Amino acid sequence: ISTFETLLCLGQSIEINGTVYDESNTRGQEMLVSSTGCDSLVNVIVNYEDIFEYQLNETLCMDDFIEVNGTIYDENNPTGTEMLSTAEGCDSLVYINLDFVSAVEVDVTGTLCSNEVRVVNGTTYDINNPSGTETISLANGCDSIVHVDLEFADLIQRVIREDLCPGEFYVINGTRYDEVNPVGIEIFSTPAGCDSMYIVGLDYPNDNITNIARTVCAGEGFEIQGTFYTETGFYTERLTSVLSGCDSLVNLNLNVLDEIQPASVLIRPDSADVLGSIALDIEGGLPPYEVNWSNGETSLEIDGLEAGTYSVVVVDEIGCIFTAEYTVARKETIVDEPDPLEVNASSSPNPVGTSNLINLDFDSSADTNIILRVIDVSGRLILETDYFLPEGTSRQRIRAPKTAGIYFIQIILENGEQMSFRQVVKLRTLTPGG
Repeated sequence: ISTFETLLCLGQSIEINGTVYDESNTRGQEMLVSSTGCDSLVNVIVNYEDIFEYQLNETLCMDDFIEVNGTIYDENNPTGTEMLSTAEGCDSLVYINLDFVSAVEVDVTGTLCSNEVRVVNGTTYDINNPSGTETISLANGCDSIVHVDLEFADLIQRVIREDLCPGEFYVINGTRYDEVNPVGIEIFSTPAGCDSMYIVGLDYPNDNITNIARTVCAGEGFEIQGTFYTETGFYTERLTSVLSGCDSLVNLNLNVLDEIQPASVLIRPDSADVLGSIALDIEGGLPPYEVNWSNGETSLEIDGLEAGTYSVVVVDEIGCIFTAEYTVARKETIVDEPDPLEVNASSSPNPVGTSNLINLDFDSSADTNIILRVIDVSGRLILETDYFLPEGTSRQRIRAPKTAGIYFIQIILENGEQMSFRQVVKLRTLTPGG
């Protein structure tokens, strides 16, 4: 038994004893007959060489190039792919990717004394040779071009003109230049032996102060540089100018108005003898108020109303708005009706501390029953209870809500008449022993 082993390129094949060997059939045995008539068993092994891939990445100077497989690669043709053959006749791929570096150009300028020199790339530049061009090879093999253009004088002038912020200054030749002394001329000698003149001109923009006075509605505020103010007070913000870098002051005098609310509401029902009425007492916001009812009336007190619901919009001097709806009840006719009932009511103290007692003082023209309600500003019912009011003056007491805020005490009489007034509840402050 003998062995036959060979190396082929991908895609090639070989035929032995009528059998084709390729990438799908790389091993086998063949029985060969020699010229003498003897049989010989041969082991066949076929190997394949893979395609070789190579990355050619280089950085060249702008005027350089390389040649690959007869193709020129330069700044106009920096990338490509080449197919090369190995010694065995197989192919290999070369991927070319070139970068090109432009020549660096530098300007050397300035004013020198008449006896000074500059040496650039081994060339001396002086009053007799003030300008020229030098080509210097860098470490990467590319050139750097230096343009030299010098001036020479016995007196060198330099000008300093700048805008400075308040408090900033320069010290030149021992002289301080600031807001008090912003301009001047300084002359002193350089080590080279010629004089230098500094012409100084400084400018100081005013420390800009802006005063802003704003009155806003309840719940609104005013923003300065990302800070939003929502409470009445005097505020100062220091801002830095993007252009000059100097600070400016903004003084804000902010007045946040109280919410527009009815201090009291008196609603009389629509009866057979007298039509209904609504009387509002408004506080908060900034008077005067503009009033518009759904029936076209424009005053805080409206009468001649039939039973129904009436909406009102109250707008103050700066546009703050209060809206509400009130219902006038229908009072049925009663035979032998007694004299009209009149009840006056008030509360004290106002404001009152949380959970403290509220005194409700009444003055009634006759014995009557009332419904008493406490309602918060969102319309949520906090308390509802019935009371008997005797004729004349009397006092009832109720416990103030546990949460500070603005509430309305509403009183509904037997004849359907309603009245309400505002009650302020503040956080109770405890005193020693209290």
